[in-house]
Amino acid sequence: MLKYSSDCSFVKDKKRVFILEIDYFGLFKKNNMSDYSNDDLVKVGCFLIYPRLKSIVEYISMHGAPIKIILTEPDFNLIKA
Repeated sequence: MLKYSSDCSFVKDKKRVFILEIDYFGLFKKNNMSDYSNDDLVKVGCFLIYPRLKSIVEYISMHGAPIKIILTEPDFNLIKA
């Protein structure tokens, strides 16, 4: 199981006016993966989950937030288990 958690907020005049908290889970089954490290598996999981998470965050921010959130592509090589 892979879990991605994100907290986004927008502060205006010292007041928080927008909060987006999201937990997104992915369940993956390992088949014949004994040659791969946990870091490799987490990178692949993040690569699979990220596009869906990105579309959810951007849709919510465009349709109900005072600001538009655009997520940039992360460097998946920096991700560690």
